[in-house]
Amino acid sequence: MKLDRSISKPKHQCEAAMYASGKRSARLRAGGGVDTSEKHSQPTPRFATPQALAHWFEDRIARELERARACMTDAEWTEHCTWIEANARASLLDALRAHADRGAL
Repeated sequence: MKLDRSISKPKHQCEAAMYASGKRSARLRAGGGVDTSEKHSQPTPRFATPQALAHWFEDRIARELERARACMTDAEWTEHCTWIEANARASLLDALRAHADRGAL
């Protein structure tokens, strides 16, 4: 059986940005397997200082905003960036509170 090694065209603008930035693995671009490295690349955070937690938090927000920005035109980003950032911050804060409640921080 011969495997098809051609790279399929991305179906969505976000996929195109991820392919262009090289964030998708060669295996995924070749059409096989599931890439989970981006989804689970960071271990559960444990922080010695509040400053370390704040730095980690801001880094994650910046990454999420970069990912969202890559999926939009300039006009769309200008219109939606405020609520996207607010939603990203609220979602990450909720997740951190859930981790803290379980004693995972």
